[in-house]
Amino acid sequence: MNSKGFLCKATIAFVLIIGLPCLNNNNNAALGQDTINPLKQEIIEEILTTVECSDIPHKGKVVISWITRDASFANPQIDYTVFKSGFKTGQFKYLFPLDTGIRSMQNPNYKLADKTNDRIPELFVGDIKKYKSNNSTVITIDGLEPGLTYFWRIIFRDREMISTKIFRVEGPICPLDDFKEKE
Repeated sequence: MNSKGFLCKATIAFVLIIGLPCLNNNNNAALGQDTINPLKQEIIEEILTTVECSDIPHKGKVVISWITRDASFANPQIDYTVFKSGFKTGQFKYLFPLDTGIRSMQNPNYKLADKTNDRIPELFVGDIKKYKSNNSTVITIDGLEPGLTYFWRIIFRDREMISTKIFRVEGPICPLDDFKEKE
């Protein structure tokens, strides 16, 4: 792997500022951004992600945090897919409302006989913390499949639906899941 590839993976794994740092400037077009209006940059300051091993064996979790400049954008929806053009084709699941224990739901506008959305793993909100003092949100989403790339966006509602740029996170591989401690 070249050094640019390593930097790309390290950036995605630990800190991700809105967008995909490893794709060209047309990243949303390349990933099939649909017709939801792109986020106005003044609404959100940054999105940070970290991935961790889950308490559920052979699963991972992602912690996503963001700060909004406007408290009226306090209850967003999180969309995700495992398909590069999933948002454009409607092949995605979403988490809404964002409360602990909420499980992902299928996009109701996507109906295909082949049940393609069944291949998108079900995820759930493990924890959510909202801080009114600085309009920040920290959410833990659990159930990621190891090594699988997930594409994400956060949808905010005002008079219209507006979206962050698409960002991606890879499910962590947790080799100690099979390790048995000696008694």
